[in-house]
Formats: sequence, structure tokens, C-alpha cells
Amino acid sequence: MTRVYIDSNVFRFLKKAETEFYRNLDRDLKRYSDVLLYYFSHAHLLDLKRDKSKKAEEDLEFMEEYVNSNYLSLGWKEEFVNVQVATPKRAFDGIEDDKPLIDYLNLDDIFGDEVLGDNPDVLKANFKLQNLMNLPIRLDLATNLQNFSEEERKLWENLIPDIKDVYTFREWVHQFSLMYDNLFNNPMTYKMLRRTSIEKLSLAQKYNIDIEKIDFDGDLRNTPLEKSFTEFVNKTLKHNKNSIHKEYDFFISAFQCLNILGIDKESNKKAKFANTLSDAQHAYYGAHCDVIVSDDTGFLLKSRVLFKLLDINTKVLHVEEFASQLGNLAGISSTSLNGYLKLLQFDLNTGIIIDKKPSFRYQRTYTTIKPSQPHFGYFNVFDIIKDEEVGTIVVFYRDVKNYSRFVSFKEIEGVTNKIAEYFGYDDNLRKFYSEVDTKEIKNGDWMGRDWTIDPIKFRLEINPGTKQFSLSIIFP
Repeated sequence: MTRVYIDSNVFRFLKKAETEFYRNLDRDLKRYSDVLLYYFSHAHLLDLKRDKSKKAEEDLEFMEEYVNSNYLSLGWKEEFVNVQVATPKRAFDGIEDDKPLIDYLNLDDIFGDEVLGDNPDVLKANFKLQNLMNLPIRLDLATNLQNFSEEERKLWENLIPDIKDVYTFREWVHQFSLMYDNLFNNPMTYKMLRRTSIEKLSLAQKYNIDIEKIDFDGDLRNTPLEKSFTEFVNKTLKHNKNSIHKEYDFFISAFQCLNILGIDKESNKKAKFANTLSDAQHAYYGAHCDVIVSDDTGFLLKSRVLFKLLDINTKVLHVEEFASQLGNLAGISSTSLNGYLKLLQFDLNTGIIIDKKPSFRYQRTYTTIKPSQPHFGYFNVFDIIKDEEVGTIVVFYRDVKNYSRFVSFKEIEGVTNKIAEYFGYDDNLRKFYSEVDTKEIKNGDWMGRDWTIDPIKFRLEINPGTKQFSLSIIFP
């Protein structure tokens, strides 16, 4: 099943259904819902939290018509994104309302005596912590600002209310919180910061940096930055080395750097810190899918650039491109077992050979092939294994280059049911996917499905060795 990530704007237009284009798109999205799997993410929910229209309830219910309970989120204790089983409404109810960052980082509220209680060991540790928070940090902001132009000084004075050379840790956390909230809530502050960056560096104007060129990353070394784009982004994260979310932090920072450096071709009048952050989050979650869809050309450009830079092969499509390619993305669906066997024979004979190698452990040779289309809307690669004792084994699996590290229950369910439509009950008298399958997968002992169509054997499983969801076909 092809994973599709649709951004918030497209959902809004689908809901309004004011044009024939979106009415047709609504029809086609639902038509292909058995082979296209639509995901929503934490970024969609944050958009609705910021929406002042008071129609979040309606929007959540509408979005659920497409995404069901396919929810992508990054837990604060988890290194990577996983898929959760939760409807948009349920997920939305589970997140807090937006508050200023200063409310979250108020150290006196977090470590105050009322919170920690009167345990002697805790109070002793808190006493040491309070001493650490009062340690001085020398940043020399006031001294360095003396060498700046008047306009640049005003910018920093607008960003940081209390500029001085030395802060306590407690004071700097407070100042940083105010600075972040200022950027987020005051569009003029961010525009001023971005304009200063554009004028001072002149990356696009003077140095002709074009992010659509294949070598733009290295081109930045010959500018006042004196670093590649990747090196520059890593430098912005140097104080964030202990974060568990390294992949997320790099991607979000890189997306924002494209904007703040002024090389994303966006007009400064349109630039907003909150919008750029939201777009970055959507692109990050979209990088866990096969296709990401939007009507925002700036968002699409930055997403394409970063996906190319990070070797992520998620397709980035304008909504009009997506609508025209929907049929191809869904693939040709066989209507019978006989039809599928013809497709199988065709791809075994004419599929594109990607790799061929012998096994040093077994008496086998492996040939990796890309089929004409994903089998059962999911498996996009297969290996032909010539085994001297067993015969020929064909193993179908999914191979993608993106951030995804998961297979959802919904994907396993969809593929299992589609194969069961053709093959019927398996050798163990199991057919369509049920809660029993989900329970077995969670316990790590899924029976999968076994079909024998003499003399050929079909085995649908989560491979115990590779841990991949796969379909094996054995020709004795």
C-alpha cells in the first residue's frame, strides 16, 4: 500500500469542495483507499491548535474520513517516528494547548519546593541544582553588539530584552524563552532577522546560490559562511548534542536555515517563523511516506531540496501533479488469482535487474529485481534465489529510502486481505486479517499465511531473520 501524506491546506480545500478539481480529487482519494494509505501527523494537530476559526472538531472528523487512525508521531522519549493507532480526534484531545515557551521553561515552577515536596534527599539534590542554575555564563553579547551597525543592534535588542555580557543559567533560559516566543508571535521580528541575514550574506544575490542545483551544499563554502550547508546546520546544533531526536533536530533546523539564509526564494513579506516551523514538521513527517502532497510551492521546493540532500526518495508532488498521477500511484489491481499469476510471470521474466550476487554461506545465487508495479500495492522489490536443494525462491519485500522504520498494522492488514481475496483460506484455514493477527504480531509470534497451489507454495510472514514483512514463493 502506497503511503500518502497530505498537508493541512489540501485537507482544507477538500473539505470546502468549492471547485470541481477538489470534488474529483475527493472522489478519487476514496476510490483508491484500498491501495493508498493516508497518514496524518502531530504537525496536522498543531496546525489545528493554532487555528482561530474554532472549527477544529469539524476538521478532525473530516480528516478521519481519509486517514482513519494512521497517526505519525515522535514521542519525547523515542528516537524515531512510529505509527500510532489513533483517530485525529483522539490524538488531538491528547495534546496540550499551545503555551509560550517561557511557561514550559520556568525553572522555579519545575524545581520549586511545592513541586518537589519535603523529601530530604530530593531537597539536597535541589539545593545543588539551584546552585548550578545560578552559575554565571559569559556570552559577551553587550560587548559584541558594540561592533554591529545600529540596525543590527536594534534587531538584537528587539530579540533579547535584557542584553548583557554575563548571565546566570537561570537568567539565560528566561531570555532564550522570551526570544523564541518573540520570533514565534511577532512576525516583524522574524522578518527583520531574515532581512538582515539576506542583506549581510547576499548568498542568492551576490554568490548565486541556487538550492535547486545538485552541488549547492558545497557551493556555500565559497561564501561568507565558509561552510557547506550541512556543516552550517550541524554548527547550529552544536549545543544540542545530547538530544535523543538528532534526526528530527537536523531536519527541522535545515529546513529553517533554508529560509533564514534567504536561499529558498521566498519573499520576505511572506516569511513567518511559525509557518516555516510548521512546514518543516510536515516535511519531516512526510519523509516517512512514499508521497507528500501540497499546494504550497515554497514548501514543495524546500522539501525537494532537503530530500535530495538527505537521499530521501519520497515523491514531492503539487496537488495537481498528484491528482494526475493517482492511477499510476495506485497501480494496476488484478481482479483474480489468474490475473495475478500472469503479472507474476511477467515480472519474473521482464523485471529490471538491480543486483546479482552469490551467497558465500549457502549454495545459492541472489538476483534482485524491480517489478513493473508494486505487488499487492506494497512489495516493490523481489529477490530470486536459486537454491540447489530447495529450488527457486522468490521473496517480495518493500525497499524504500526514507525515514520510515516501521510497518503499520494497517499495511499488513491491507496486503493480507488483498492476497486472501485471490487465494482464499490458507493451509491453516485462516483467511482475512483479524484482531488475532494484531495480537500475534505484538507478541512476536505471527502465524502469517501459507497457501499451497500445487506445486507452488506461498508464504506471507514477518521474516524471523530480516524482520521484514515479506511474501515468499517457492517453486520446487
